[in-house]
Amino acid sequence: MHKINKKQIEKQVKINKTLFKNAAYAILFFMLLSLTAPLISSFITSGTTYSSNQTIISSGGTNISSANYRTTAAIAQVVIGNINSSNYKSYLGFFYASGNNAPVIKEVKITPTSPSTNDILDCGFNVTDANNDDVVANVTWYRNNTLWSSDNENNIAVTLNSWTNTTATGDIESSDTSKEDNWICSVNVYDDKVWSGWKNSTSVNLGNTAPEINLTKPENDNTTVHDKTPTFEWNAIDSDNDILNYTIYVYNSSDLSYLTMSANTTIINYTPIIELELDIPYYWKVMVYDQTGYVNSSVWNFTIESYKAITLVDNTSSFGTMSLGDINDTTNNNPAPLRVRNDGNVFVNLTLNATSLWSSTSAPLGTSYYQFRADNVTSEIGAFSWSSSTTSWANMLSSQTSIIKELNYDDSIDEAEIELRVEVPLDESPESKTSTIIVETE
Repeated sequence: MHKINKKQIEKQVKINKTLFKNAAYAILFFMLLSLTAPLISSFITSGTTYSSNQTIISSGGTNISSANYRTTAAIAQVVIGNINSSNYKSYLGFFYASGNNAPVIKEVKITPTSPSTNDILDCGFNVTDANNDDVVANVTWYRNNTLWSSDNENNIAVTLNSWTNTTATGDIESSDTSKEDNWICSVNVYDDKVWSGWKNSTSVNLGNTAPEINLTKPENDNTTVHDKTPTFEWNAIDSDNDILNYTIYVYNSSDLSYLTMSANTTIINYTPIIELELDIPYYWKVMVYDQTGYVNSSVWNFTIESYKAITLVDNTSSFGTMSLGDINDTTNNNPAPLRVRNDGNVFVNLTLNATSLWSSTSAPLGTSYYQFRADNVTSEIGAFSWSSSTTSWANMLSSQTSIIKELNYDDSIDEAEIELRVEVPLDESPESKTSTIIVETE
């Protein structure tokens, strides 16, 4: 508390007597004012920042920009903030600058602290204010040291002494980032009087985003796979658009302790060159490499079941018009023979039988009037065991009779011909003749 020196007060009054018509009133006012702050006589200067607890006497009066105060009498006025005059008035007044404290940004940080290109970048900041004023924040970003204004967020309500974060407006979406980007968040806060000044976060560098990989075929737990060289398929996603390399592993043990095969590829499928075994479970996975790190897929399993299937590719043979006693066969492809294909995954033995072709009692089944034999398809010679098959003419029977042994399942040599021979009996009635032949696997 300052003591009042009467002589000093009187001297001050004389100096400023042109400002006061009533010296007693001025002295009384000075005395009241001196109880709260030291008395300093001066003029308010435009653009000057006055410190806390300073009393200013202005003969010219002023417009105080931070609070827009004006005085019309000799009064004491509390002023928050800087006195920054540009609009002088011929008023008289005492201005007491109480000294606002600017808000302080304690820390700014980006989360996550070790982001990848799949992450959304969020800016958080911790602010304190000695006056407990309402504070708002403006946030901007820098990408690779260049201002990024697309995600500016302004007037964010700040919770003092706690973390405040940008919303979706001010966050950086993953679609705006690239691997090896450098990002900085910058914050400026305002308490309705003064700005704190910009404060930057520690920069973060965007690291690699690991690729995602998913298996598609053969389906998991599939026990009805038939191809002994199945095509393995998968898909992979890499948000960094890295070059991806794959390694496929196939095991025949659930603990992955026995590796059957592995192969490297740059595409998302693989067909093995070796046949897998039948009727045992296989376990497989794919590892992807994005030039930075490795990621393993889940492990799936499948079983290739033994499967027999044949198709009569050419299932009709027409001999046209014949006369009594005529003989014809299919060995010259006129007419064409029957053609059978093995669509399974194992070697098969084939049998056949037929219904009667002739109505004559002298030419029943089991006679030379209706015969068959096995033959090669010209482009697939060696598709079956020639020595074990019926390759000479044999009489057609109503019961299943062996014709082809060990017909291969490999697509390149999995077909054979069934040749037919017919002889018209001399006593056969003149009418259309038809026989149904049934081919089966043993």
